[in-house]
This record gives sequence, C-alpha cells and structure tokens, in this order.
Amino acid sequence: MVERICEICSKKFLVHGIYPTKPGRFCSKKCCGQSKHKRIEMNCFICSKSFWIHSCRKETAKTCSQKCYGKWRSINMSASNSTAWKGGQMVEHCIICSKEFKIDRYREKTAKFCSYTCVGLGRVGRIGWSKGKKRDEITGAKHWKWSGDNVGYHGVHDWISKEAGKANAHTCLQEDKTCKGPMNWSNKSGKYLRDRTDWWVLCQSHHMRYDRLNIWGAGIKFLTLNK
Repeated sequence: MVERICEICSKKFLVHGIYPTKPGRFCSKKCCGQSKHKRIEMNCFICSKSFWIHSCRKETAKTCSQKCYGKWRSINMSASNSTAWKGGQMVEHCIICSKEFKIDRYREKTAKFCSYTCVGLGRVGRIGWSKGKKRDEITGAKHWKWSGDNVGYHGVHDWISKEAGKANAHTCLQEDKTCKGPMNWSNKSGKYLRDRTDWWVLCQSHHMRYDRLNIWGAGIKFLTLNK
C-alpha cells in the first residue's frame, strides 16, 4: 500500500502500489466529483464560515446555508432596501377626533377613522339606502345591483332557485330506475334565460346525460361571455 494526499481535501489515504504509474489523486468519489467542476471557496456574509460553490454562482452566492440566507434577506431586502418599497406607512387624521394615526399606503383613499369607536360615531345619523322601504321595493329588478340579462352563470341559477324554490323540493321530471344524486335545476335551451319555462328539475344523473346530448359546453360559453 502507498500513502497519498487527496488533491481536494488534503486528507491522507492509502492506495495499492500495483499501479505506480497511475497514483491515486482523490480519497473518495465525492472529492473526485468536485475535481471535475470549477469550484471556488467563499466566506459567508453572515457567519464568516467558508463554503464551496460553483464558479457560475460567484456573483450571486452570499451565504453558506438557508438559515444565514434568511438573516441576510432580513437585513438587505426589507423595508427601504426592498425593491417593492413604496415609502412605508403614512399619517392620517381621524375625521371625528382629529387624532393622528398610521395606515398602510393602500388604505390612503379609504381610511377615515382612528378606531372602532370613531367608526361608530361616524355612522350616527346616517340613513341606509333601504331604510323605511318594504322588501318588495328593494328586491329583484328594484335592487340597485340588479344585472338583468347580463347576469352570470351562477347568478341565473340563484335566480331560478329563488323564483321556483330549491330543486330538492321537487322530483326528477325524467324519473326512472336510473335516477341518482340530488335534484338540480337544469336549463333546457342552453341560453340560460330568465324564463321559468326554460328550466326544469332533473336528478344529477339525468342532468349530466341531458347536457351531454343537447347543450354540452353551453354553460362554459355563457360563463365566459358574462364575466
């Protein structure tokens, strides 16, 4: 056996002396693998510990571990050092008590009060848009958010449930031995109209079969057009 010194880690190791013209250069496969890549030694910015990296990371590698990287980010990429920094919090004055309070900048146009107490005082005397009106005067087409024919896919299903009751209160109109699942409001034409005659109640099984054979994909198109 012949004693050698590893070219990577400088560790001493023994090799067989039967190949004197091909002396061992590395003590392990790990060191052999490292020799095939251009690696450089650097010192960690946080703990000053030395570590090895590939030469391609020379400009970006700064720390020896994830723990040190987290500390480095908290120092160099937070608050005013962050690329998303917009100036930090700003000071506003409460419209009730005139007290100064800090807010994040995204609340600049909405923040008016310094506390829930002032919020309550700010609501005193306000009259809601539905105050004094009967239910019939603020529902359906008379509601301020009424969409009419521009209603979306889910909205028109909510409308038929309110107009004709929940589907589970009815029975499947194609009832037979193959009925399975809960009752659904199914659209007949695929146009999803606000018309009671354009809807009927089917069980989950018949609902899926009807849509596949007649209006498959109409719901997806309707949902896309009314976003």
